[in-house]
Amino acid sequence: SVLGNPIILAIVGGTAFGKLGFTLPRVVDTTLGTLGSIAAPAALLALGLELAGFAIREAWASSLALCAIKLVVQPLVVWSLAIALKLPPIEVQAAVLVASMAVGVNVYLMSLRFQALQGTIASSIVLSNVLAAFTTPLLLAALHAAT
Repeated sequence: SVLGNPIILAIVGGTAFGKLGFTLPRVVDTTLGTLGSIAAPAALLALGLELAGFAIREAWASSLALCAIKLVVQPLVVWSLAIALKLPPIEVQAAVLVASMAVGVNVYLMSLRFQALQGTIASSIVLSNVLAAFTTPLLLAALHAAT
């Protein structure tokens, strides 16, 4: 059912469309751009509404574990893969920087879609944004020292 998710289908479809060299007509591109510009605020509104009804303390341990995986383990795995693939230093830095970002709102949207762990994901987004303010600069410093 994940493969049938509209978010996943849009990512895969858009990537394939672009890779095949197609372009959207200007009116379609403008319309989709306008709709896309409201997606993030709408997702944040839904997230805020979820957080209002959920005590972050209830899922503290699972949220912290999720944040550790997202903010520490994932960037280190990406860094290792980038080195193994012998990527240029700037590409290694870019890949690791993207991997070090906080849990995204799209994860929350998927949790809503599948009716699973909404509170845990919502609190993980808040917690990971706070923690990423510390972990991302540390990771960037380590990257800078290593390259």
